[in-house]
Amino acid sequence: MPMKPITQQLPGRLYQKDNALALLLDDPAGVVYLRYALVVGGPERHVLPAVVLDDWGHELKTLDLYRWIDTEGQRFPRAELFGYEMNGAETQYFLRDLEIFFRYPCYVYPEPQAPVPAGILLQHVLQPDPTLPAGPQAGQSPASTPWPLHRANVQWWRANPHTLTDWGFTIYQF
Repeated sequence: MPMKPITQQLPGRLYQKDNALALLLDDPAGVVYLRYALVVGGPERHVLPAVVLDDWGHELKTLDLYRWIDTEGQRFPRAELFGYEMNGAETQYFLRDLEIFFRYPCYVYPEPQAPVPAGILLQHVLQPDPTLPAGPQAGQSPASTPWPLHRANVQWWRANPHTLTDWGFTIYQF
């Protein structure tokens, strides 16, 4: 059975402003598919996980993998991560080769089975706030944000979803 990169499905819609991609969370009009990369120490290449094997051969193949790496990664430097380089090539690393405390680069995909190279790096997450009269305001990831999005390497904003186009945002289509 072939490996599959771990993918998170969330309600939301993608917007673009200039050359940056933004995710409006909780937009009932759409669904987004996110994959979170780990960073290789040194060259800082991004690797999308599919499975982690700890020292005793236990497998993790779900989004729980990220929380396990965060809490247990230092205790298991010889644990093996199997996944994909961003060009789609299969790869393997020991956890000791990864920057396990870096924020996760987050890639957006058009569908859950999309090939790895089809991902687009996400720069911003917009928390909907319909009471906000002005443009987007800097914010932070709320405590209720699901893992691993909570640890994603993105800029968080509060934004009124009804005024995004007034501020130069356009709906992004793959």
